[in-house]
Amino acid sequence: SIENTHSVTLTKKELEVAKDMSLSEPDEYIDKLIESFCPKIYGRKLEKLALYLSLLGGSQIENYRKESHMMLIGEADSGKSELVRFADQIADLSSIIDGSNATGVGVLFALDDYDGTKILRSGAMILNNGGHIIVDEYDKMPKQEQKKFNQAMEQQRATYNKGGHIGNAECKTTVISACNPKNERWVLGDIIDNMPFDPSTITRFDVIIRTQKEVAEN
Repeated sequence: SIENTHSVTLTKKELEVAKDMSLSEPDEYIDKLIESFCPKIYGRKLEKLALYLSLLGGSQIENYRKESHMMLIGEADSGKSELVRFADQIADLSSIIDGSNATGVGVLFALDDYDGTKILRSGAMILNNGGHIIVDEYDKMPKQEQKKFNQAMEQQRATYNKGGHIGNAECKTTVISACNPKNERWVLGDIIDNMPFDPSTITRFDVIIRTQKEVAEN
C-alpha cells in the first residue's frame, strides 16, 4: 500500500485519467481524494482537504513562502492524531515527532558524542527541508522549546551557537501538528479561547481547525 511504501508512481495513462477527471468532474475528484485520505476516519472533509493543501504546498513566488503550516486542535479520541500520522505516511519527505519527547535544540540541532568528541548534527526540521515535519501533542512541547521552534518556522532557518559549536541551516519545512485544548477539555468560546499557546505560537500557523468526535448529527 501507499502507506507502507511511502511513495507511489503513476503511469502516464493514470496521470492523464486523473487530470481529465479533475477538469471534467472537479467536485467528484476532490471527494474521491478526501475519501482516500485516512479512510478509517469517517468524514472530516475540511480537515482532510486542509491536510492535502499543506502536503502539496503552494507556488514559489518571490517574497512569499509556499509552505502552509497547519494545526488540528481537539479533545482526545477526536481523530486528530490519526489524521496527522497518516499525512506523515504519505508525504514524500517527512518525519514525525512527539511534542512531549522533543526539544527545540534536538529538532533543529543536536550535539552527539563520538569517541569523546562533540559533533553537531542536524535535526529533523533541517533534514526535512523542502518537506514536512509532523508534530503530535504540540501542546506538550515545553514553552521554551516552542519559542525556538517558532523562530525557525518564521525565519525558515535554524541557528546554533554554543560551546564553540556553530550551525546555520535552511529549514523551509512545513509543520503539520496536532494538539489538545487547554486543560484537555473544550470549553465554550472560539478556537482561540481554547488554544494552550501564546500569540507567538498561534500566529505561526496559517490554518487551525478544530476536530470533533463524529456523531450521527454531524
